[in-house]
Amino acid sequence: MMMKTDYTCEGAPASAERSLGLYIHIPFCLERCYYCDFLTFPHAERFHAPYVEALKKEIRCFPFPYTQKEGAMSEAFSATSFCVDSVYIGGGTPTLLPAASLREILDTLRERFCFSPSPEITVEANPGTFSSKDIQDLLDAGVNRVSLGVQSFSDPLLARIGRTHTKAQVEEDIALLRDAGLTNLNLDLILGLPGQTTEDIQHDLSALKRWHPEHVSWYSLILEEKTYFHYLVQKGRLALPDDEMLVNWLTYVVRGLQEQGYDRYEISNFAKLGYASRHNLKYWSAKDYLGFGVGAASYFQGERYRNTDGIHAYVDGITAGTSPRALIARTCEDDLFEQIMMGLRKIAGMDRAAFLTRNGSDVTAFAPHTIRQACAKGLMTLTPSHLAFTEKGFFIQNDVLSDMLLEHEEN
Repeated sequence: MMMKTDYTCEGAPASAERSLGLYIHIPFCLERCYYCDFLTFPHAERFHAPYVEALKKEIRCFPFPYTQKEGAMSEAFSATSFCVDSVYIGGGTPTLLPAASLREILDTLRERFCFSPSPEITVEANPGTFSSKDIQDLLDAGVNRVSLGVQSFSDPLLARIGRTHTKAQVEEDIALLRDAGLTNLNLDLILGLPGQTTEDIQHDLSALKRWHPEHVSWYSLILEEKTYFHYLVQKGRLALPDDEMLVNWLTYVVRGLQEQGYDRYEISNFAKLGYASRHNLKYWSAKDYLGFGVGAASYFQGERYRNTDGIHAYVDGITAGTSPRALIARTCEDDLFEQIMMGLRKIAGMDRAAFLTRNGSDVTAFAPHTIRQACAKGLMTLTPSHLAFTEKGFFIQNDVLSDMLLEHEEN
């Protein structure tokens, strides 16, 4: 049975406190999947222990007060009261680390930051990388959400994309998680894999109906440069489903998940009532979050930061007391467009009042002509409270966003 432990600050969070998300990057994997361009280091077991020590030191020293890199962040953080309501430990494969190490990281976060009474704490996991004891230890440490990298319930497809697990391992691990008492489970799936068929997608939907996770992330495959799949496509050795097929499959997936009681609240994310990802909503709603670990990104008080992406540079720098974090140069216009681009990923779209309060202008002022045209064509809807894409508009959202940006730059 999962133990309930109180890790909150003394007293309830004050209403004046701003919510804060924390992202922790664990960059280790067993193998690199053929489609993956994430910052990961397969077969790097020798770095596990020194990396965890460096990560804990980065958290304890945040913000590094005597470096120009974090001067503005340090001042902003000191001037405002923040309360952590979401933690996301991603990767990579965090569950390649011992559960004790992950607990140490969480304990270090609690030492440094004030936590809300009931934070969402997510750990990513890949099938076959944890035991029932590992999961029990994580739940006892306060983890209350697990995101399992399934990708497909088809063994031939899993082998074709370079995954190291099987359908049987997925089902065994879901059972382990449920038996341990986990009540908030996300399953990651991918649409548009090479060789994928409509029958494969039907099979995935049937598996979801059987295991009824609280949350489903079903992403379309993106062909990223410097991946093995990109190399194969460039050489003419790999065929991927065409756009028409992807549109048909996505429509089928959305309908199938809706029939199972899932609400589509972001273009690729579906949740049962009350189980939308609190942490990921911060990304799409331009809320504050801090990233720790090699290559981790932060969005704080309207500024973007990124940690060094070299593991040697990260560990050595932290050990020497140097901040790994650098401010990314952006303009106010860059931030405006990013808010719109990310916010329109949500099915509800942009909250016009929130955008006005934050930026001093209505979202429609960014590109009024393009927005009017998109609404007239049934690609967007505009209400007194929100601007949003329609289901039809989501299929060509990149084109609409490009037109919006072009109009804004020309005016």
